[in-house]
Amino acid sequence: RGMVEDPQASFLLPQALREKLVARLAAVPHPDGACWLDVREMGDDIAAPIYQARLACLAEALRRERFVHYENVDRAGVIHAEEAAPMQLEYDAYQHVWRVIFWIEREGRAIKANVARLAQVAVTDKRTPKSLRQRFEQFLQERLQQAEVFVAPERNAVARAFALFSTYDKEAVYDAEGDRYLLRIRDYAFDADEILAGILSLGAQAVVRAPQELRAAVVARLRAAYRWYQQ
Repeated sequence: RGMVEDPQASFLLPQALREKLVARLAAVPHPDGACWLDVREMGDDIAAPIYQARLACLAEALRRERFVHYENVDRAGVIHAEEAAPMQLEYDAYQHVWRVIFWIEREGRAIKANVARLAQVAVTDKRTPKSLRQRFEQFLQERLQQAEVFVAPERNAVARAFALFSTYDKEAVYDAEGDRYLLRIRDYAFDADEILAGILSLGAQAVVRAPQELRAAVVARLRAAYRWYQQ
C-alpha cells in the first residue's frame, strides 16, 4: 500500500491497476511515511503530477515497446521535437533526478535527456523493431569510454566523487606517493556533460588525467569562468 500510494512512484503502474489495488488494500493499515520518507534539498520535484505523467508515458512506451513523440528543452532554451524509442529509464539517487535514454531511429544514435526538460511526451502506435535492442547495445559498446581523475582526500572530496558518479561503473586506486586516489569512471559519449559537471564541482581536489579531450574541456570551462568574473 505504501508503494501504491507513494506520489513519487505513481508512474510505475497503469491508473486502472492502481485503483484496483487501492480498493483491495483498503483494509491494510496506512503506512507511517515519516519512517522512510526522504526529504531532499536538491533535485527534481518527482512527485509533481506533470513529472509523473511524463514518467508514466515513458514507462508505458517501454512496456508496450512503442516509439514516442517528445519535445526536449535544451540548456539554451531551444525546443527539439523528435520521434524516438525510449530504451532505458535511469534514476540518479544522489541528484534526485530521472533521465531517459532515447534511440533516434533516423540518426541511428542514442541520446540522454533529463525528464524535467521534456516539454511533451506522447506514446505512438509505432512498434520498436525486434533488432533495436541489439543495435542499441552495439551503439553503447562502441562508445564506451573511461575517464581517469585524481582526487585528493581533502574536504570529503573522495566521498563526494563516489556520490556524484554513483550511476557509473567505477573503481579507485590509492596513490600512496601522491596521497591521492585515481578514480576510473566508465561512461558513454552522451554522458560527457554530466562527467564534466561532476569534476568541476569537486574544485581543486580533482585533476583529470585522461582522456585529453576531457582535460581540455575542463580547462576551457575554467578559463571561460575566469573571463566572466574578470568582466
